Amino acid sequence: MGLSANAWPRLRNKLGADGMLDLSGVVDSSKVEWEKDVLEISTERFERRLAEEVGGLRQELYAAMNELRLAVVREMASTRTELLKWSFIFWVGQLAGVTASVSYLLRSS
Repeated sequence: MGLSANAWPRLRNKLGADGMLDLSGVVDSSKVEWEKDVLEISTERFERRLAEEVGGLRQELYAAMNELRLAVVREMASTRTELLKWSFIFWVGQLAGVTASVSYLLRSS
């Protein structure tokens, strides 16, 4: 709320030069205090919102990491199963080959 243009001369006439200097000093100091208060409140609000957002991001990150960990565990289990299946098939093939070789050698003798 500002003063009208004709209010300043009336104040100067009522207060005098020293009074105007004192009033100007009071207004300036209250303006500085007000600016500090506004800055402090704004900073506190920003820090609180930042902390809330970081907390939310942290939860999202943990959830995503947990999902990724579960996917890796599932993939490793699947890979292990596939490896065992193919190993078993290989062993059966090897057993059949060795059995055929031994059978051939025994018939030849």
